[in-house]
Amino acid sequence: MAILAIYALATTQLSDRTCRWLLVPFVPLALTAYTTYPFFLLALCLTRADTQRSAKDLAALLGLFILCFALAMASIYTLNYLFHGVFGIPMAEWRMPSPAHDLASVVENIGLIGSFLTSSASLMSFHFLPLTVFQLALFGWAIWAVGHSDPWRVIYPLAGICLGMGLIFVQTVKTGITLPPRVSGFVWLYYAVLLGLLSQELAARGAGWDRIGRNLLAFVALIYLAFNMLQHRDITAWQADSREMVAQITPVDGPIYVSGTYLSLPSGEKSGLQHDLSVAFRLTQLTGRDVVICEMTPDVCAHLPEDVQAGASGAQYDVRNLDVGSVIMLSSTPIREAAHNIPDGG
Repeated sequence: MAILAIYALATTQLSDRTCRWLLVPFVPLALTAYTTYPFFLLALCLTRADTQRSAKDLAALLGLFILCFALAMASIYTLNYLFHGVFGIPMAEWRMPSPAHDLASVVENIGLIGSFLTSSASLMSFHFLPLTVFQLALFGWAIWAVGHSDPWRVIYPLAGICLGMGLIFVQTVKTGITLPPRVSGFVWLYYAVLLGLLSQELAARGAGWDRIGRNLLAFVALIYLAFNMLQHRDITAWQADSREMVAQITPVDGPIYVSGTYLSLPSGEKSGLQHDLSVAFRLTQLTGRDVVICEMTPDVCAHLPEDVQAGASGAQYDVRNLDVGSVIMLSSTPIREAAHNIPDGG
């Protein structure tokens, strides 16, 4: 993020030409941090106000970016070969890759693109369908209104979106890996810029449209603020739950035993806990004591009473302080399925 911030600052101080050449060192640096970070750098170039837009200029910029991206990939491949003896980026087994090797596997992996787009739209709209429809409608309105006034002002962002998403789709089909929605985060930079341009376009019309433009941006900001507050309440549910657990534990030496399954916790579902170690690390953070997850190491919990090892009988957790240590009994009945693409080490 520091790399992106430095480049963003440079775009406000340096010429368009200079910033484009700075893609040569910055794209490889950004790619080593995360696959889609270079697309943010491209977005900063494509959305500059002082760019002299034309088909030739757009082709030159996209061509330069593709070359920089290829240079970055070659650099990573070379480093992997020098230090690990592998020329490429092997996919970890926990990602459950299914590389395309024939037409049937290609068609099957193409289906993952639909799943990716659906999950991205749902997540970016806080799993609220009307907000998804509203965002798409607003995006379409911005494209139409701004494009009607200056087509190139819209073509540049759309080209960046198509290039970035195209590379993501190629990676999906090639590896057969379901990518997380966060890889499409760069699209939101274009979305924000187009909404700003829409507001300016409405302001230029006058006759009350300027007020509508300003109020529209304020309305969108308030929507995201409200949903973020609701999301924060859900995400912090496990933090509150774990503090209540710790408050019932006797402050003595010895480990904390956790029986049952974390998949039974309603707060864990809201907060998105993905592994038993999420519970262990949190309790260690709050207490400073070692935490034993009985489901992961049943032999270590063999000395506990059988009813304790079985976990809580109801839907809620129970805390018991025994001579052998403190036990947090979670329900043994899961309310959701475990994630299938999480490494064993958490």
